[in-house]
Amino acid sequence: MVSAVDFYSEMFVMLESNYPETMDCLLVVNAPGLFPLAYSLIKQFLSPATKRKIIVLGSNWKSELLKVIDADQLPVHWGGSVTDPDGDPCCKSKIVMGGTVDPKFYFLEGIDRSMLTRVTIGRRSALKLPFHVDSRRSLLRWQFLTEGSDIKFGISFKSQNRSDSPEEPLVPAARLNSHMVPEDGSLTCEKTGIYTVTFDNSYSWFHGKKLLYQVDVLPPPGNIDELKHSDSFNMDPLS
Repeated sequence: MVSAVDFYSEMFVMLESNYPETMDCLLVVNAPGLFPLAYSLIKQFLSPATKRKIIVLGSNWKSELLKVIDADQLPVHWGGSVTDPDGDPCCKSKIVMGGTVDPKFYFLEGIDRSMLTRVTIGRRSALKLPFHVDSRRSLLRWQFLTEGSDIKFGISFKSQNRSDSPEEPLVPAARLNSHMVPEDGSLTCEKTGIYTVTFDNSYSWFHGKKLLYQVDVLPPPGNIDELKHSDSFNMDPLS
């Protein structure tokens, strides 16, 4: 639930900041038992005007819906009088019902898998790839996907001048649905030191994760030819 709360919190902050007053009314029906807790965490990010537009209906929600939606515009499933031509009370030809996304709709194209390294990260385990970068403005880039389930991904930095310096998170670790949509991105290395890319499966008690990835470091702009022949630039993970 925490991941969902984080996602919706960020979404609402973005909507409130950039697209205010786009919602006329939000009616919540059949809310699960955890909804009050989740909503109490999210509503702190909402403006007073938006909060007034969110109405949580009780057990009489069908009659309440008819106060704001005409019966001839509301499917039978929600208390109205409309059905599909085949008699479906949910009107699935007009309304997309919730549920599990069919894997055939996952976006897993666009990545050449032959260029990716394939590994299995065991349960309660993590794969760490440290890169030693000696040139500022180098570009750390990545692309990856998983098979069957998500993975936690993050990037941290540690100074090479002080062995006792703490690791600094640059890309906060977060669980990503890379089994549905491949992930890719890049990071400009503003400081020299060790950049560690982590694929973390330590949260999984029972299942390993199949990961396909490519992570590399590109020379800074304007110094490509020079750095290709320099021992001070390492484009491979540290052993």
